[in-house]
Amino acid sequence: MRKNILPFLLTVLLMSAINLVQAQQHASDDLRIRELEKTWTAFLDKNDTTALKKIWTEEYVVNNANGKIATRKQILNILKGGHVFSKVDRNIERITFNGDIAIVMGAETEFQNAAGEKSAKQLKRRFTNIWVKKDNDWKLVARQATPVNF
Repeated sequence: MRKNILPFLLTVLLMSAINLVQAQQHASDDLRIRELEKTWTAFLDKNDTTALKKIWTEEYVVNNANGKIATRKQILNILKGGHVFSKVDRNIERITFNGDIAIVMGAETEFQNAAGEKSAKQLKRRFTNIWVKKDNDWKLVARQATPVNF
């Protein structure tokens, strides 16, 4: 009976170690995704297309709040044309990991200042951003935003 318990204990110990490593990796990935969510929004605010290309995959696609689908190339052309996106405050409510995919969901507020207006118009949205792990870092592959009243 004692001979049978040693392999069992070793298996339990190994499984516990694997679970601990996975939990630490998820915590590290969670922090990295939160950092990147702030970073890419700041790059968008600064119209920094060079930095955005490093964060977005070649296949990056957006289903925007106006119900239009735009590719990475289309968005970069809009930025290069001088368009300035409004400031956005994003509240991440959940990050879910599935292997090398991270799904970020939450709420955001866009602040639009029209010419001559003193205060910004606030547009509320729900969003989903999808990240994929490539070359040991996370890249934004897709985004969806939906206007809401809340």
